[in-house]
Amino acid sequence: MTLVIDRGRDGPRIHVLVIGVGLYRHLPGGEEPVPGGVLNLKQITSPPVSALQMAEWLANSLNHPEASFGTLEMLLSPAQPVSLNDDPPKEVSVPNRQEVTRAFRAWKERCNTNERNVAIFYFCGHGVEKESQYLLLEDFGATADDLLENALDIRVAYDGMSRCRSKFQYFFIDACREIPFLLLKQLDGGPLKLIVPTDEGERRLNSMLLIATPFGRRAFGKQGEVSRFTGALLDALKGSGARQINGRWKVGCAGLHAAMSGHLRSDDPYVFMAPEMRLIGQDPMHVCSSPPTVPVTIECDPDAANEYANFALVSSQGAVSPWVRPKAAGKWNLVVPADVYTLSVEFSGGEYRQLEQPIVIWPPPPSEHKVVVL
Repeated sequence: MTLVIDRGRDGPRIHVLVIGVGLYRHLPGGEEPVPGGVLNLKQITSPPVSALQMAEWLANSLNHPEASFGTLEMLLSPAQPVSLNDDPPKEVSVPNRQEVTRAFRAWKERCNTNERNVAIFYFCGHGVEKESQYLLLEDFGATADDLLENALDIRVAYDGMSRCRSKFQYFFIDACREIPFLLLKQLDGGPLKLIVPTDEGERRLNSMLLIATPFGRRAFGKQGEVSRFTGALLDALKGSGARQINGRWKVGCAGLHAAMSGHLRSDDPYVFMAPEMRLIGQDPMHVCSSPPTVPVTIECDPDAANEYANFALVSSQGAVSPWVRPKAAGKWNLVVPADVYTLSVEFSGGEYRQLEQPIVIWPPPPSEHKVVVL
């Protein structure tokens, strides 16, 4: 049994399936390693950590405008007990072909009970690309006769879920998309297709397939830490992907993608990641309980004026205690709630002209403001 949370299934509910594959049975270091390895792949430690943090945020913080939280099912390798919300630990199954098939179909049936239900699928682990993107399950590599036997075709699964009554569906895929030469040589294969599409047409009002990296590229994560993609996803959901709509800060799919693209930007081409998205609809996925916080840098032009500047930042709410920085060398770096502010710059010695001006500090970060004081 891998149903970690069950808060009910009556009315519109959020139903989540989280999969993290960090230990592969047939890779070097696994229980049944294949001599010579499989596609030069190694064990990875980021997926279980990433999956657990993603599950915890979804269960405790997700505020979807259409539904309350219902169920969370998890599959993890290495196998481990999972406890969320201080509940007693529950053993979860490993994400092999059999367990993923069972869990996915049970999840789909829960999502199918109400058209206002919200379906969320998250995967973190190894992935490869050929005709589609294939997510490698815990028992991947069991036989060289069919490398894709224990791999999930995620694009078929996403397209097939249009058959589900749930009108709100979100798929987050944290996996590589490299194209192994040995896989190209394989002319056919049997990837797992859990729910195949039909000709009934698209019925979803809002859906998103968000993939960590472009075609042919790698996804990255440090050993034992949350992956870059999942870290960016959580930051975006917490508020960096939010937009103010009718006085509320809401995270929609487009804002989520824009914020994550900024978080994942890198000058190093080796770790370049640009998430790819397929999107239907524009409704928000999450409504923030308070304005998101935004890191901001404020500086003077010319740069030499920074060491003489006294900065003060006052929110539109007229905070009793404004943010202030007495004169000091360098830029002013701080983190503030998203708002329209009044910025004051004073020079007690009269070195430059004083001024006061409005500035908008909204997500996505980074927010940078240069004040011309000549």
